[in-house]
Amino acid sequence: FVTYRDLPGWSRRDWSLALIPDWQSLNNAELVEIAYTQWVSMHRHIMCDLQTLPRDTWSSVSYEEFLEDTSTVLKRLCAFCQVPYGERMRAISSRTLPHSRHTLDAPHLDKWRRDEQELVTVQDKYRIDYAEIRTFATQGVS
Repeated sequence: FVTYRDLPGWSRRDWSLALIPDWQSLNNAELVEIAYTQWVSMHRHIMCDLQTLPRDTWSSVSYEEFLEDTSTVLKRLCAFCQVPYGERMRAISSRTLPHSRHTLDAPHLDKWRRDEQELVTVQDKYRIDYAEIRTFATQGVS
């Protein structure tokens, strides 16, 4: 999943997925720290941008919620967007989710847990976590 090849000043050959601000500071970091820093950076930017919008103009969906009850989530999103929940949406929600082009295996609820021990080692370094993001997504700006 190479997104950028041969970045100037990058000691590794390739960079995958989001090229975040201050990516150069991760030059000697372990892969788990790079991945977690990307995740944190993207979510911080999303939350910052959403704070500039009225709460009734955006919606959010958790990965777990989507996997647990795809049909209900799609119905809710269609209603939010004022798009009919028709036959095509019913068909989509009844199928098994396909692999993303950036994943090696199928979506499942506890997929991230296989790397949980590694994530714990870097999570304490940052002042944001899943609970903070989840609270923001469900309640909006506090």
